[in-house]
Amino acid sequence: MQKSKEEQVKARAYAIWEREGCPEGKDRENWELAIKEMEGQSPPQVEKDPWRTPQDDATG
Repeated sequence: MQKSKEEQVKARAYAIWEREGCPEGKDRENWELAIKEMEGQSPPQVEKDPWRTPQDDATG
């Protein structure tokens, strides 16, 4: 069974949300990024937090 486009975007936005560490308040940004990724557009380059360490990524 094929998913509707909205269901596909929803699943992609959820994956982006998880990939980004489950931040609150970025629903719209994740939704728009999901659409761009699905359309084959390059996602915007996100500058890494200079204060974040690999240990932060491991612990969330």
